[in-house]
Amino acid sequence: MVNRQDDSSSSASGSTEDSRGPLNGDLFTGCFGGVIECKRNNTPKIGFQNVGGFPCNKGKIKEDNIRMGLTKWDFDIFGCAETNLDWRTLPEEEKFPFRTREWWDTQHVSYAFNRTCLPSTTHQYGGTAIFSNYQVANRVIDKGYDDTALGWMVLDQISREKGTNITYSSSI
Repeated sequence: MVNRQDDSSSSASGSTEDSRGPLNGDLFTGCFGGVIECKRNNTPKIGFQNVGGFPCNKGKIKEDNIRMGLTKWDFDIFGCAETNLDWRTLPEEEKFPFRTREWWDTQHVSYAFNRTCLPSTTHQYGGTAIFSNYQVANRVIDKGYDDTALGWMVLDQISREKGTNITYSSSI
């Protein structure tokens, strides 16, 4: 159990005087990160979070929670750390682009995971991904990965008006 009031090993992180905010039993009920504001006109909204792993099968509650958070706040670009799956072990319809294709009308997904060894289990620590959505998805012209094949970084490049390009990345 995490943050039990009577557990001396968690007294520093479990007390209600914790600087992070209020605790409600085992659940942290305060705020994490900055305040998410409404999207401004002609400005892409960018976000990032360590999602702590996608479930091995699509349609699970955790995946629905991730989807609802991303779509609720209307992100154009969103990076995810710790996807925690070896995507090679999953059937095609369970892989990242297919299981998320209905989350937005238009999207481009780039993802990376450790490819330095043969797949042994579906769960694999690490991995990262970028969702490029809406108008940004149509502007993706290139993508890249870390040279080590460890899955710690993925990047996308988009074209802008007047011939300029922007490169953005998600890494762990």
